[in-house]
Amino acid sequence: MIIDIKKKKPTKINDLLFGIFYEDIGFSADGGMSSELTQNGNFQCQYLKESKKLFKKERIGKIINEPWKSWKIVNGEEFELEMTREHPVVEENPTHLKIKGQGVTILNTGFFPLGTPSDYGMGVVKGNTYRISFYARAVGESTITAYLGTKNNKTVTEKTTFTISSDWNKYQVEVVGKESVDSALLLEIGAGEVEIDFVSVRDLTNVWRADNEYFRELGLRKDMMQALYDLRPRFVRFPGGCIVEGVGPYENAYRWKNTIGDRMKRKGTPNRWGYFQSYDIGFYEFFVICDEIGASAVPMINAGLTCQCFNDKVALRVDCDRDKEAFKTDVIDYAVDLIYFALGDVNASDDREREWAELRASYGHPTPFKMRHLGIGNENWGDAYERNFATVKKALQDVDGRNLIEEYGLSLVIANGVTTKGQGDGTFGVWNFINKEGHQDAIVDEHYYCTPEWFFEKGDSLYDNYDRNSAKVFISEYAAHNKYKKYGRNIKKEEENNTMLTAVAEGAFMTSIERNSDVIDMVAYAPLFAKIRSNVNPERPANWYPNLIWFNARETMRTPNYYVQQMFMETDGETLLDVKSEDKNVYLSATMNEEKRELYVKIAYNGEADVSYEIKIENADVESAKSTTLYGDKLLRNLIDNERVIENVTPTEGAVYVEGNELKVALAPMSVSVVTVKLK
Repeated sequence: MIIDIKKKKPTKINDLLFGIFYEDIGFSADGGMSSELTQNGNFQCQYLKESKKLFKKERIGKIINEPWKSWKIVNGEEFELEMTREHPVVEENPTHLKIKGQGVTILNTGFFPLGTPSDYGMGVVKGNTYRISFYARAVGESTITAYLGTKNNKTVTEKTTFTISSDWNKYQVEVVGKESVDSALLLEIGAGEVEIDFVSVRDLTNVWRADNEYFRELGLRKDMMQALYDLRPRFVRFPGGCIVEGVGPYENAYRWKNTIGDRMKRKGTPNRWGYFQSYDIGFYEFFVICDEIGASAVPMINAGLTCQCFNDKVALRVDCDRDKEAFKTDVIDYAVDLIYFALGDVNASDDREREWAELRASYGHPTPFKMRHLGIGNENWGDAYERNFATVKKALQDVDGRNLIEEYGLSLVIANGVTTKGQGDGTFGVWNFINKEGHQDAIVDEHYYCTPEWFFEKGDSLYDNYDRNSAKVFISEYAAHNKYKKYGRNIKKEEENNTMLTAVAEGAFMTSIERNSDVIDMVAYAPLFAKIRSNVNPERPANWYPNLIWFNARETMRTPNYYVQQMFMETDGETLLDVKSEDKNVYLSATMNEEKRELYVKIAYNGEADVSYEIKIENADVESAKSTTLYGDKLLRNLIDNERVIENVTPTEGAVYVEGNELKVALAPMSVSVVTVKLK
């Protein structure tokens, strides 16, 4: 294969090409990134009752109120227990627990599957510090003793007894884990009448930048943040995904304004993925995550529709023509205020901008965040969505005489349903709307959950014939699913996913993405995180397979797919070179970093035998070369259970031989390699 350094494509590669997509699926935020270990500590739990026929169009689902979820009575007699909304701590989340009697012990299991709180889900680590806190009041005198303990009645922290007063007060104590063991929070409630709310256990040790009080209180889980930091994505798309749209009543749509500020006042909603979403990790926290890992924020907002995949017949809830005032309040104002919250100047003369910027500053971030994109809707389609999108865009171009899109240099992301048909002749799906109505300045959001074979056979050339004069593409969700079924559902065997086969297939697709980076602006693997045993169904112990990073209560596991992403992100040049593979089992791309004088050659190889792949460099002299490679049997994968992580596959130094301007790269079967060539 010949690489001519002078054969450069004229379009520069977007500096945000490779990123990630962060959705609260598989307890990736609640029960994951959040340092909060209690589940349903504020007794507000609601969840969506699932169905085996998830995509049946006439279904709208059922929202279940379960304020006692994840709580258990351990022992006690002659007591009464009830949920009440009278005289709450805060009006936004009024439900709380009232207990009368001669004493009772209750416990919170932490984050294990809803409906099956038989396991203790708080992964206590020996030596870590935990803050136990709760609000309580009593009629007369009573006490509450708090501690962490195991299923066999062993206490793993010191016990602390509080005397409860007649007014709502916060009680808290910091304790240290005595051993590493799965635990639960136990509250021994004394005789009398006691009301309790906002029960919390926070890990204060496994927290990102724990030595800084601001980050200690923000509570981002350290090992999960470290995995993102090491990946170094250029952008983060958040918070979804399907949770942006919500399910059931329209009020369950993701409303970012409800996810910021005092966590006690954040009004959670049923999560699209079957559990309660507390918004402990809300929009402000997402923006901070982006800041900390050096990524640009790509927030997505609701477009006035609930999930069309779930029920297309009743998805349209706010129509830009029919419900003008509601659409302005629920969609347009949410977009405008989000722009001001993220990018506004605290010294702005515009009152609205300044107020939102000052609110951001009051949380601890006076300077604007980094944000160049705003997504309108997710996996939406059809006339109603297209009209809503156009109305939002027009409104943002004239906010009290200001064109916010132009002023802040924003690009709007437009959804293209859930199809894998691609652009076709330019008349399919949203492409027809874009080309007819002049929205080529938008970025089209496309999703691909397909088999490894699809990525090898179709994904490799999918974008070769896209119209270079139409809109750019944002592949915001993709992954290779082994044993693929419709939309990735019904994939029950975890051992068939996150394998080397799927990682190599994605690597092949990523070389195609780089070769077509004149039309593809950004791409993101999906989903990002999943907790093991995060689903009620024991036959399918996660909401979704595969996932980039798996975690348990204490550790994270990086998949082969993660390492392929990392290899590409670490070596992204800004100049694309014209290269073509002549071997049907070799998929490749080549980019240049002009400032460093480095050439990056990415190679995905799905052959069955070792080969020595020859590369000749023309019109430049080679100074040195090195190779990083990831390889293994096609079903080899990294492993995680509740107790340990086993990484069978990690990148290693590959073999590359240099003779003048000719290279020989050793390619192992089922491998992804990145060759870095230093030019003189």
